[in-house]
Amino acid sequence: MKRVFNLLILASTLTTLSSCDVEINSLVTPATQEYNIIKITSEQDESRTYLNTNAMRAEWSADDSLVVFENNNYTETSKTTINAGKASFEAAFFTDNTSTNFSYNAIYPASNFYKSSSVSANAVTINMPNRQKATTTSYDPASDILIAQEVNSESQLSELNLRFKRVVALAKMNITGLSVNNIKEIRFIAPGKSLAGYMVANLSTGQVTKYGADKSYDSINIAYDTTISASQTIYFNTFPFELLQGDSFTVELLCSNDTIYRKNITLDTGRSLSFEAGCMTSFQVNFKGILPELFPEPCTLYQKGNVEGVVYNVSKDNNGNIWCYIMSMDEEDLQWSLENVWCNCISSRGDWNTADILNGRIAELYPAASWCVAHGDGWFMPSSAELNTMWKAITDGALDFKTEKVAEYNKLLEDNGGEPFCETFYISSNETSEDLVEVVAFMAERVVCLSSAKSDVYSVRAVYRFKIF
Repeated sequence: MKRVFNLLILASTLTTLSSCDVEINSLVTPATQEYNIIKITSEQDESRTYLNTNAMRAEWSADDSLVVFENNNYTETSKTTINAGKASFEAAFFTDNTSTNFSYNAIYPASNFYKSSSVSANAVTINMPNRQKATTTSYDPASDILIAQEVNSESQLSELNLRFKRVVALAKMNITGLSVNNIKEIRFIAPGKSLAGYMVANLSTGQVTKYGADKSYDSINIAYDTTISASQTIYFNTFPFELLQGDSFTVELLCSNDTIYRKNITLDTGRSLSFEAGCMTSFQVNFKGILPELFPEPCTLYQKGNVEGVVYNVSKDNNGNIWCYIMSMDEEDLQWSLENVWCNCISSRGDWNTADILNGRIAELYPAASWCVAHGDGWFMPSSAELNTMWKAITDGALDFKTEKVAEYNKLLEDNGGEPFCETFYISSNETSEDLVEVVAFMAERVVCLSSAKSDVYSVRAVYRFKIF
């Protein structure tokens, strides 16, 4: 029977921000049992992995856990427990008395490590979230990525000393020129830059070989448990990147009264902003003279540029983005298609479905989708899910065509030269087979999808959406 043992680490948390490395200086305690406990020293009984603004260092917490590698085998440690000011956790590997070459590595936090059956210590995938939950004195620990310096041994170790370094940048942003006290979320946007997402690291060298692998974001969202004032310091983590002369970034402040303050900045001649791994970059953004933007209200006319329609929904997606949905002023009775070809339109996103319908195909053979996109850039044929949302919106959730809300929407449409809704079936951009599509019944007490032939004629109304925040 194989015996299991654990790695023992005792580390102090002297992580000064004057250095670009996060250091954990280790002490070792002799093993007294079949396995050894990993212990990490923390400064305070209730400390957490956060920025200690008084001592200007990062400290460990009771919620911390690591992924520890022994060669290409890995395990997640238990979360730390705090006792008499000390934090401890444990990990275990099977005993190996035959090998003569062992390498040890570790990643923090364990929650961001991408687990798969083909993981190699030379190519580990780590996720840094673009949605971060900060406090007014610290960044989100889940967005802080630390990689240990590799330790090599000719025999399997029961005692291990580790030294970590931070491979993401810490940002400290101050807002000036604004006196609001109800900010609930902040977004930092750098178009064209990779700020968060997946990274690939070589643990043997302790280096990130690619930031923004597979999926990345050009924005960071910083959320808070309670609203904060504009005078509070905003902390967040980001991939290393640089903004040079002529580059732009945007800072958006989402307030609890559904208003947004938005500041766009282009760096002038000689100015730059650099975010380096392991370092903290401080900067300020002056919002003086910036007026709040109000959310569009459902059942109101929207006109901006070449876009004209009626707002019917304002909602947040799974990534925290807030979208405004607009229906076209007009509608038409059309066929989905004049040919039976599978277009892979199974998404709840009508814009994706519409793109698939018209991708490389003759537009005249797809009248409904072609009519929708003819409204201009950004217009699309709604999915069945988006039509269901529209039906609920125009009835105020009553699902009854003879409600005051339907009459209100129809009056708004007609008063502005549009066409009213009819109690009928509306065609969606979703298909169920080569020759069938989903249609949604805008009828009393019904939110149903029916499969109908692509060649049948049904009503269609175009949709446009744009991101508010």
